[in-house]
Amino acid sequence: MHLHYLPVDLHTHTLASDHAYSTVFENIMAAKNKGLQMIAITDHGPKMADAPHYFHYYNQKAIPNIVNDLIVLRGIEANFLRHGETDCSPALYNTLDIVIGACHPHVLEGTSFEENTDIIIKIIQDHKVDILTHLGDPLFPKDHEAIISEAVKHNVAIEINSSSGVTSRLGSTDNCIKIAKLCKKYNALVSVNSDAHFCTNVGAFDHAFSILESAQIEICDVLNSSPLKVLNFLKERGHNISSVLFEYADNLPKIRY
Repeated sequence: MHLHYLPVDLHTHTLASDHAYSTVFENIMAAKNKGLQMIAITDHGPKMADAPHYFHYYNQKAIPNIVNDLIVLRGIEANFLRHGETDCSPALYNTLDIVIGACHPHVLEGTSFEENTDIIIKIIQDHKVDILTHLGDPLFPKDHEAIISEAVKHNVAIEINSSSGVTSRLGSTDNCIKIAKLCKKYNALVSVNSDAHFCTNVGAFDHAFSILESAQIEICDVLNSSPLKVLNFLKERGHNISSVLFEYADNLPKIRY
């Protein structure tokens, strides 16, 4: 199995978060130049110290869903909080195309293996996030098997993050391989994403591809192997996805794996 391309990146950041360095349009053009067909803008939720105001997320409707022939999803990377809460309110969730989320340092501190596991399982059960991001972060030990088996029950996708263990969350790679193998075992829906904090890293999936190969996960089974698969998933998750986007995605060139 040779993995070399995915047409969608569902986890990218812009300078709306101070520790990222590119604009929305720069990310869009980088994705376009790499041959991607869809990108999600998922800046950090408002509990992050350098995150934008709530207005930023609500006003993403100002960004067209199609820019330069690229589908653009308006989203957020929510921060997980104690007691199974997130900093993405139900009202905000309903305005966005996609909600991804994770435990982040400086937001969630001092939690145990059991607490981290319970927080994430409750978030899954309460329909608060579509994709669980960078589960392999060693700063937040957790029961990966319990989380993944619960995610399958609730149609929540599991991210294999291509930055983890390379440019951030050092020491994640072994955990990510374990997570990928558990995804294979439970037939969990996997999403491969860049977690780009600079535009040139949008669509950079090589590290994640090596993890998928170690778990023998076929690229055609990955959520972001087609824009149409992503849109159907988000609609199933309750997001109000325009029929125009479905029509547009259906007419894009199909990828043969």
